[in-house]
Amino acid sequence: MRIYVTILLAALMVGTTYAQNAKHKQPTRANGSHTILIGDTEVTYNLHNGKLNGPFKKSDNNSTSTSGFFINDKEHSTWTSYHPNGAKWAEVGFMNGNKHGMWRVWNSDGSLQYEYEYRNGIPVGTWKAFDTTGEIVAYVQK
Repeated sequence: MRIYVTILLAALMVGTTYAQNAKHKQPTRANGSHTILIGDTEVTYNLHNGKLNGPFKKSDNNSTSTSGFFINDKEHSTWTSYHPNGAKWAEVGFMNGNKHGMWRVWNSDGSLQYEYEYRNGIPVGTWKAFDTTGEIVAYVQK
């Protein structure tokens, strides 16, 4: 049960990281491409008819970055985040704002930490947790 809770918390962490800051701190709703600075974080996004549409990128001074795509204010496509050392941190999918597709989270050393899947926001398949050697240490069938 403990590993299930850990996997669930990781999924929530990854999902809530994406785009929340930019959605709530946009200084303008004008159409076009915008780049804003929020503290040490630079956010680049596109608006069309007052909604997020197109590529989105968030990066900060310690080299963490997140990128993805919006359609009508909803996450849509594969979103990718990187650790400060440049190693991939997470790759997650969305379709019309719902979690969709395979989600993967890596440790900063590049080893896969979690793998889980969604279909239209619903968890499916086998959710897995890995140790740093790639061995499955826990799994839950959805």
